[in-house]
Amino acid sequence: MDEASNAVFAVNDPSALGVISALEAAGKSTGVTVVSVVGSAQGIAAVKAGPLYSTSVQFPREIGRIAAQRFYEHLDGNSVEKYIRVPLELITAENVHAFAGKQEPETTSPFFHAAGCPCTTPTNRR
Repeated sequence: MDEASNAVFAVNDPSALGVISALEAAGKSTGVTVVSVVGSAQGIAAVKAGPLYSTSVQFPREIGRIAAQRFYEHLDGNSVEKYIRVPLELITAENVHAFAGKQEPETTSPFFHAAGCPCTTPTNRR
């Protein structure tokens, strides 16, 4: 890591934890802010413990629900927006207590169907 660098954006929580471990092993963790995305249980724990500055919780069930809804809208001949915003939440030391132990398991199936999902209603089954 360049001596002038003071921050790392990791592509996911496991990568962020690896960066933190490498920085600590090299004695270079002081003054370096590490941030990540995914909001895994390990990432949330690292935010709570302090070495990870932030992570972002993604909500796979909601993402799947929105994707299925837009898919059926498309199949019904409706136009679907090119970019679809999906919910996420930034987790920092200030709000980590609200997320500890509440994140969806990392093994959540992308095929989970929530109540009200368009693909589970009789008129939309194909």
